Amino acid sequence: MSLRSWRNSLVLVAGLTLTVAAASSCSSKETPATGSGADSGAPASNQPPVSTLFSKSITSVTVEIDYAPGAEPYVGTVKDFGDPWSLFNTNVLAIFDGKKTISFPRTLAKMEKLDDVPAKNFSNQDILDVAAAHRTEPQYSDAVAFYIVFLDGYWLDESGTEQKKVLGVSIGDTGVIGMFKPAISVPALNPTPPTELIEKIALLHFFGHAIGFVDNGVPVGPANQAHIDTENPHHCTNPSCVMSFANESPAGAAKYIIAAGMKSFGPETAVFGQECLSDARLLETKQLGQ
Repeated sequence: MSLRSWRNSLVLVAGLTLTVAAASSCSSKETPATGSGADSGAPASNQPPVSTLFSKSITSVTVEIDYAPGAEPYVGTVKDFGDPWSLFNTNVLAIFDGKKTISFPRTLAKMEKLDDVPAKNFSNQDILDVAAAHRTEPQYSDAVAFYIVFLDGYWLDESGTEQKKVLGVSIGDTGVIGMFKPAISVPALNPTPPTELIEKIALLHFFGHAIGFVDNGVPVGPANQAHIDTENPHHCTNPSCVMSFANESPAGAAKYIIAAGMKSFGPETAVFGQECLSDARLLETKQLGQ
């Protein structure tokens, strides 16, 4: 279904969908809060701290992307939308106020296919093991790198339980993000937004955790305290912000896109809320002054 056809289909169900979205965004008990990795038991890593990331010494940010067979990230364009990777680029630039160069691959040919990573479910430690074997982009004195791997399986929580409604996980302060393709690729609603867009919204959500949102390394400014989601730590209370807890699940991300789609959602849309971006600017200003 094209983005235009999907939007037309929403006319009849928009009121119902948004009502459901408001109700389900409070269902924090249904989907574990995986974003912060606070309970992941992640080991110490050589990932530079957030304070370094926002300092003037860092001039570029590199995002390394690998994928397991059968878990290829979506590439190319979406009809009536454009390239979803442009949405990713727009919003990563926004985090750093356009002051750093952002580098990441947009084609499968420039991503690494991991033939030794089979289809199965993955714990945080399993994902860290994949990163240890395949992460190649080093950290430099003037550049910070993140590692994203798309996996053909679901997430295993701390108790070893399969979680089919979790789109991804950002593991502690390691800079490692795992994305779960089976959770991404199943239609979340009827009608459903293009899964290519659900994937990018989820990826931006977990990238936001990796760089320190919300109150997860990037301090929350005194005037922004109200956007801390106390029920779901390290998430934003602003439903228009991609850091809303709802965006960790397929249905939540789909409903987010539906709401945004009614406002001409496109590759240049800012999905990080002003509260999160304000926190980033405050930290950046502090680091630039040191």
